[in-house]
Amino acid sequence: MLKVCKIKKASIITIGDEILNGGILDTNSRWLCRRLTELGVSVERISIVHDTVDAISIEISSALNSEVDYIIATGGLGPTPDDVTIESVAKLLRRDIKIDAEILGWVEKKMEFMLMLGFKGGMTKAREKFARIPDGMIPIYNKVGISPGLIEKLGDRTLIILPGVPREVESLFRDIEEYIESDVTIECEELKIFGLEADLADCFSNFTKNFPDVKLGSYPSRGTLLLKLYLSGKDAAQVKERLREAKKHLLKILPTA
Repeated sequence: MLKVCKIKKASIITIGDEILNGGILDTNSRWLCRRLTELGVSVERISIVHDTVDAISIEISSALNSEVDYIIATGGLGPTPDDVTIESVAKLLRRDIKIDAEILGWVEKKMEFMLMLGFKGGMTKAREKFARIPDGMIPIYNKVGISPGLIEKLGDRTLIILPGVPREVESLFRDIEEYIESDVTIECEELKIFGLEADLADCFSNFTKNFPDVKLGSYPSRGTLLLKLYLSGKDAAQVKERLREAKKHLLKILPTA
């Protein structure tokens, strides 16, 4: 059994009425969970909140007061009246909102380029909203969109604010991955077996006794179970070897599909 080590933790907050009313699917959280796991960070909680200042600020405040190391919020950074994430963060941190001259110039150049490509509108008062940030936060420039992300270290926590468009979330997050620190690796092994969870409970208990350090998850689908084995540790080679041993144990006691 590998030595237990401290894992960095994250909380993901998705902002948007359109997700809560079933209008669109929250694919950002799924992508962030996968990427954070690859980086050795455990996601402890995913929450979805309405587009209101109080709902957003309360949820971020709760995350900042929890045991997580990273708080990542997505959505609400656009130019429309229901985009209130900036106001929410400013209220929570008790900061003034300012128009950042450098961001404003960057947005103006973006709009000039879009005009050259044939897009209409150009720089408008609504688009100036992209340059509004809570005083003191660091902008993350958006390569595939207009709205910048924001990041700031708050004591032992890191607060990351991203727009809601999935391709922008992925691009911006990859640009700030250097701020995501972890000295552990999280690995996964998979196998598919025949049977029902209830009928295999004793086998799973046997596995847990032999491999208490390995997390076992089962996902049923039409008479089969997809089993996922997760383990974390500082030495990637040792983690992978331990998971291979665990998988071999299951293969001995369970029928494979």
